[in-house]
Amino acid sequence: MEELDMDEEVRPEFPCPYCYEDHAVASLCAHLEEEHPFEPHAAVSVDTPADLIGAVFAFFRWVERMKFVLRFVWLIWELSSC
Repeated sequence: MEELDMDEEVRPEFPCPYCYEDHAVASLCAHLEEEHPFEPHAAVSVDTPADLIGAVFAFFRWVERMKFVLRFVWLIWELSSC
């Protein structure tokens, strides 16, 4: 039987569902936010009222972020058309 080396830290890697690159869990979350912000995401599963409140606040943070991005894009477009 093979001997396992317990000194090495084993961290599973998961493929990105959009580009199939392997990432650790923390880097996969960051990768999805940075590289695939507009791909469809799974629906929010709400188990408790606290989860619902957190989901609502997360949604409104996303809306505000998109409003900021659209304002920035609009400003760039306006400046380039002058």
